[in-house]
Amino acid sequence: SDPTTLLKENTKDSISVLSANCYSHTHIVGNMAARLSSSMQSTSQDTSLRTKEGVASALAELRQLPVLSVVEEKLHARHQLIDWNVKALQMKESTTATGKQHFQTLEKLHNELSSILSMANCQDVRPNEYIEREVKWFVAEDVKRICPESGTWVRNQYKRGCDWRQNYLSIKSVLQPYGYNFGEILSSASAGSVSGVDVSRIKNLLVDHDTLASCFVEECNHLREIE
Repeated sequence: SDPTTLLKENTKDSISVLSANCYSHTHIVGNMAARLSSSMQSTSQDTSLRTKEGVASALAELRQLPVLSVVEEKLHARHQLIDWNVKALQMKESTTATGKQHFQTLEKLHNELSSILSMANCQDVRPNEYIEREVKWFVAEDVKRICPESGTWVRNQYKRGCDWRQNYLSIKSVLQPYGYNFGEILSSASAGSVSGVDVSRIKNLLVDHDTLASCFVEECNHLREIE
């Protein structure tokens, strides 16, 4: 056989295979992108991509492809949001049923959401400004669909906790020069030195603490010592 003819035939076969594979990959990604877009509509009847199992199945299919697609990044973020929503709702329910969680637990949950929103878990992917902007927009919108209640609750309670802690630190900074070292009993600290702080601020801060979803046990004990 003529080597040139064989080369042409092999090349033709290779191109046909590559073309078929490319079409197949494009079809899979396009179909998944359409389903994901549909799942963002409240009227959509296909709700499988709003469930952990449905998203996991879609990701497994996309991960068989030789390329990373934008829709795969979006589904990965949704998968994280679904997991995060479960933890956030569990914390919300346990807070109302059994008592308060320490603020550090709430802070960790808040930081996890911020990490998902900022795509902090995609650092190994070559940066692309357009794609990054598109995925970030998708995640910000997806929070409203996947975890609207828990997302708002965590953000609000985190802000309230930060404000409370800042007020506590403000009182602490005023009293320390007078001999108050929170957590230690110092005989040099006199009751009169509390006049450096309006006592009502301490009382109000303790009252505000009762309305928080998280708790600052050590800080509250310090305030009660000088109340």
